[in-house]
Amino acid sequence: MDALRVTSSPVVSIASSPAASLASSPTPSSPLVSLNSSSVASLASSPAASVAGSLADTDGEGQSADWSDTDGASAIPGTSRASSPEVGTKRKRKRYASDKVAKKEHWRRKRQREQEELGPTAPRPPKHHEIPDIVQATLTPVSHFPVNTTGYTTNRIGSIQPDVVWTFLRLRDISIEKVLAWDGIKPIGILDDEGRIIAVLAGRPIKDSGAGDDWDKVVAGLEAAIAKLKRQSSFTAKDQDHRRGPHPAKAYGVSHGGGQTQPSVLDLGSKKNCRAADAFRSDPSVIRAAHFANAAFSTFAPKLYERYCDYLERLRRHDPTLTWNFPRSVFPAMTVNFGPNAVCYDHLDFGNAAAGWCAITSAGSYDPKLGGHLILFDIDLIVEFPPGSTILIPSSIMRHGNTPIQDGETRVGITQYAAGGLFRYVDHGFSTQDKADPKVRARVLAEGPSRFEKLLSLYSRIDTLEQDRKNMTLYS
Repeated sequence: MDALRVTSSPVVSIASSPAASLASSPTPSSPLVSLNSSSVASLASSPAASVAGSLADTDGEGQSADWSDTDGASAIPGTSRASSPEVGTKRKRKRYASDKVAKKEHWRRKRQREQEELGPTAPRPPKHHEIPDIVQATLTPVSHFPVNTTGYTTNRIGSIQPDVVWTFLRLRDISIEKVLAWDGIKPIGILDDEGRIIAVLAGRPIKDSGAGDDWDKVVAGLEAAIAKLKRQSSFTAKDQDHRRGPHPAKAYGVSHGGGQTQPSVLDLGSKKNCRAADAFRSDPSVIRAAHFANAAFSTFAPKLYERYCDYLERLRRHDPTLTWNFPRSVFPAMTVNFGPNAVCYDHLDFGNAAAGWCAITSAGSYDPKLGGHLILFDIDLIVEFPPGSTILIPSSIMRHGNTPIQDGETRVGITQYAAGGLFRYVDHGFSTQDKADPKVRARVLAEGPSRFEKLLSLYSRIDTLEQDRKNMTLYS
């Protein structure tokens, strides 16, 4: 088993262990061989150099704002604190630490209200400007991925091995052995052959210096909220027996496809399920996790994120009855993967937007070095995926799955995404293809062969990422 590890230093290391060790432990144990960080090679040889960075929590619920201590009590000139004020003057009330906290909370809530009034599809440029570490993959998306002729979604291709959770031994049998040792914090971009960031290990929020880090509490809250949602919901046979994994899963939000005549809010089956879903979407920990994923999308794929905002804002204006899951997340849909053992078979989410990113947030109590890895089959890479971290991938075109967790451990998670049918519906003038104006239909059809390649151009490169962020436009 080869292990790929990105460290905090500018050196990326690869470790190799005998195949025999796979039977006892998936973690590499042999000595490390250091490579010069200035060289950029494919995953077949070595990953690229890294540029350190971290993503901060941009959600209002967890946002920190350091206030200067300039609002304390002031003595009146010429008097002592014990003396009476002069005639015609008014003594300022003594300020306490609680006043500072209250003032900070007041402005936090004001910012939150202002942001939520903008709606989930308003572009929110990144407030932080990290450049991620990088791993270079050997991948040519245009020729490799199974995108259909429309360029909106992917062809329906089955699993490599249906209904199989991929252990390290099974992965070795198909020559997937490289492991990326990731701490779940430092952002890492995965680059294609043309240097585009096709996926990103976004990590988790890092608080501003001195503000503390309560993300572990958020993750625990997310896990508890998922467990509560499971207890309060009923599940159909389709929710419990599906092609993605051996665990219950349920979708929420806005979608389009599968014979729908127009986009709609997914039917949850009962008022009881709707009440449970509303409570889940109102949970502060769930909201923060969802909003962080949106911030990561904006930070590492600003041009693609801006396209989502443009299309989905137009859709919301066209049909105000469509309601998003979260006030500050552009993703219109979400799937909750319930525990205790939420691990996926290899699959493609072929209904999702081609080239679009899906945000995967993991939670639970498991050892990420022993299980719960994210497997990226197209680039032969196994990624350690610690609970509480978020990874964004083009799930419609990039085959993915998980390694099993250990007995007695738990793993749950949420994924946020957009159906490719939503973009097709907007392009056809808010209509299905069959009912669209003939001229519009002809234009959309003619653009089909080049659509996917144009979408790929919305991925940023490392050397253009900062400028792409600056170029993001805002709605008036």
